[in-house]
Amino acid sequence: MDDLLGPQLLRGSAAGPAAAADELRRTRRDSGRGCGQSGRRAVRAARLHPGRTTAPRRASRVRLAAGRRRAPFPPPVTPRLRITDNAAGAGGRRFPAARPVLCLVTDRARLRSRGVEDDVGAALALIRSAAAAGIDLVQIRETGLTDRALGNLVERAVEAARGTTTRILVNDRVDIALAHGAHGVHLKGESVPAARVREHAGADWIVGRSVHGLEESREVTAGGGLDYVCLGTVFATASKPGRRPLGAGLLQQAAAALPLPVLAIGGVTRERVTEIAASGAAGVAAIGMFADMARLPQSQFSASVAALRGAWR
Repeated sequence: MDDLLGPQLLRGSAAGPAAAADELRRTRRDSGRGCGQSGRRAVRAARLHPGRTTAPRRASRVRLAAGRRRAPFPPPVTPRLRITDNAAGAGGRRFPAARPVLCLVTDRARLRSRGVEDDVGAALALIRSAAAAGIDLVQIRETGLTDRALGNLVERAVEAARGTTTRILVNDRVDIALAHGAHGVHLKGESVPAARVREHAGADWIVGRSVHGLEESREVTAGGGLDYVCLGTVFATASKPGRRPLGAGLLQQAAAALPLPVLAIGGVTRERVTEIAASGAAGVAAIGMFADMARLPQSQFSASVAALRGAWR
């Protein structure tokens, strides 16, 4: 408390600060006797020069725990993940155990290209439809939104998925994901280590990562903290123009070499799902394929998702 009040007490005339500082030093020296006494002395120090500070009124209303000094700013507090009813079970991670794992990646730009005016509203409608159809993961990957708008979208997406098996992930923004109750985060290739994220998020959070080759996949997996990796670009895709596709062969190598589930991303279509399943991949992540399915009536969307799962049987 004395550190908080110090800069305010030291404002004023040349005589005022000297007297206030002297009293403040006595306050700090006696801080072990209890903050109640320290607080009263700080208030008295401020009253030596009424009208030159607003600290007395504020300080007189502050109550501190006995025997503890307050730092200039409170220490950082790790946000507590808000557990929703989507949890797969107490004490364990909520990454889907069944295979395949189907992941929708959102992209408002794709929706705008179809003449949608309210692209955020359309993205939320897509998420609702995906959850109703049984999509396992929804990765909210939306650039160009303010932090407030992105956080609002995440909260509404979590609410839309409530009561379903769908988990909501946020692309790379660990802070937004934690603050707004998401079920996890999907890290970019150049992002922070997953193990660091796990320290703050806890064991029941889902943490995935984008990888672009076999060696990178091995390195990030060895670092710990991950639930899955998303390997791409597997096939040529309009969302990553100019990027050389890795091909189904490298996908098969990664699936065989890594102890974690490997999801394929990039150029994923319904026609290629059988080849992806045969490679040993644990599932797929896609933008366009699921966005196209969502344009169908909900019953047909759900049936299409079920048909995709059939490729892994």
